[in-house]
Amino acid sequence: MKIDTIALLRHFPYEFAQTEDIEGNAQIGFLHAESGMSISDVTESCYGRFAGTPEMYDLTKEQFEGFQVLGKLVDSATVAGVTALTERAHAGLCQTGDDLAGIGAHFDDAGVSIRVVAVRYLVAELNYARGRA
Repeated sequence: MKIDTIALLRHFPYEFAQTEDIEGNAQIGFLHAESGMSISDVTESCYGRFAGTPEMYDLTKEQFEGFQVLGKLVDSATVAGVTALTERAHAGLCQTGDDLAGIGAHFDDAGVSIRVVAVRYLVAELNYARGRA
């Protein structure tokens, strides 16, 4: 899941921010100046009634497509974080055989916390890179 960060950030009209999707999950988003709404899904209008378009958010096609990939990046970073945490804890306990190893992605509280950390980190990196693009 490679993002052409330069194409995404080049002249991106908004600062990235931590937002939430409709279900309350941490997401990468931005404040849409025209509507005053926090946007975390560019495939929908800010009120969720219509399909989103690049023009609706003053984005280029590359920025529009790149922004959609960010949600998938947050998802994969969250799973990787929970997996790494549970594998490290598993190794520290010297567990072998019949135990809970491999089901780490099902620990919802850890996933929520790690998702927030992933979003905060990615927002910071994106805004830093945006300032340098």
